[in-house]
Amino acid sequence: MKRLYIILVLLMLPLAVCALSPIPGTNVHDFAGILSNEHLLDSRIEAMYQRTGVEMAVVTVPDLGNESIEMYAVKLFEDWGIGKKGEDKGLLLLISLNPREMRIEVGYGLEGALPDSFVGVNLQKYVGPALANNDINGLIEFVAILEERIIAQGDAVPRVAGETEGISRYETNDGPNPLAGLILFVIIVALVLLDFRFTGGMIVGAILHSLLRGGSYRGGSYRGGSYRGSSGRNRYGGGGRSGGGGASGKW
Repeated sequence: MKRLYIILVLLMLPLAVCALSPIPGTNVHDFAGILSNEHLLDSRIEAMYQRTGVEMAVVTVPDLGNESIEMYAVKLFEDWGIGKKGEDKGLLLLISLNPREMRIEVGYGLEGALPDSFVGVNLQKYVGPALANNDINGLIEFVAILEERIIAQGDAVPRVAGETEGISRYETNDGPNPLAGLILFVIIVALVLLDFRFTGGMIVGAILHSLLRGGSYRGGSYRGGSYRGSSGRNRYGGGGRSGGGGASGKW
């Protein structure tokens, strides 16, 4: 029974270390399936990017696992590399279904224009009611308010056609590596038969997960190649530095 338990735990390791990957061609990543007409929100975010150079991702998740929404947002912001490298002008609106929580994470480059108090008040005013009433317009208005504030504070860096973006940390086009899957199975069996310690299994599982995704595992975060959206640009520019600035709430 003990060995069966170890097998089950090891098989779950790739899922445990797996971070979410951006959905190609959009700024809205509705993994929880709670948004309607999300293409309207995506278009509004893309318009903000063209006017200000600020990258924004809206991500919904079914649950937060064992993380606080603050820590989840910081990790996701960094893993996806939201905000052009060197500028770190990125935004992440993270929405959890269980528990019903929300978080706006602000990149280092926008902390002057978007202080915690400002984004917190507007998060509760617009995003909370919008989610409760399944009204995408409230989220669109929230994006518009952020854009206006960024422009008013002089932090806008408009993009020009054909400008090359930085490299994002996630490669979403590569499929799983079948050979790595076979290696994973063999090592799991070896770990069980040889009674390797659980912590050793976690390290191996993390490394093999990166192989399955086609990237490399470095110090706890997964870094891949570039992620290009439908517009042809790299959707996220490889910055990903936020430092915990922003605000949280419930909906």
